[in-house]
Amino acid sequence: MLKPSGALRVLTPDLARFARIYLEDPEHLVRIWDTFVGVKLVTRSACEVFNLGMKLAGRFQYDRSTFAAIAHAAGFDTAAVGYNESGYAALRGLDLRRPDEAVSMYLECTPRPL
Repeated sequence: MLKPSGALRVLTPDLARFARIYLEDPEHLVRIWDTFVGVKLVTRSACEVFNLGMKLAGRFQYDRSTFAAIAHAAGFDTAAVGYNESGYAALRGLDLRRPDEAVSMYLECTPRPL
């Protein structure tokens, strides 16, 4: 539940960013995994990271537009926000990993007026 005029901050893997890093900078993807995930890799390849990441992160991974469409159907508007940034003072400075340390997207959802 949200307070009136509240917001929900969502930090979740971004499938588009994950795929882009896999294709464009696979060594960086392996470094992120080694440093911040810590699940042992057998082949030490970006392919293994991508597959394990998909398996361990849950049944469905979102890109920004798909997340926004699902949130919209649930009555929320979604806005992309920056790392540790927010239009709500209480939601600033909460993020633990910088964008170069993760494949996440930072979103805020607000209820649409009735």
